[in-house]
Amino acid sequence: MSEYTVIVEFDPATGLYCGQCQQLPEAISQGSTEDELMTNIREAIELVLEDRAENIKRLYSGRSFTRRSIAVNA
Repeated sequence: MSEYTVIVEFDPATGLYCGQCQQLPEAISQGSTEDELMTNIREAIELVLEDRAENIKRLYSGRSFTRRSIAVNA
């Protein structure tokens, strides 16, 4: 299980809470309450991760590769 940061903004013009995942900018959602927003953004994050995994499988299908982690001081 991973943690993600969600930037939450209330839009008084629409009365909706809007959110965007900081680590996955394409994961965007909204809700009428913060709880509803968090439920919706969780689903958006899961969909983005699923799509990325499918793209990686397609890109590397038939190729031999390894995954390595690296720590960076930033």
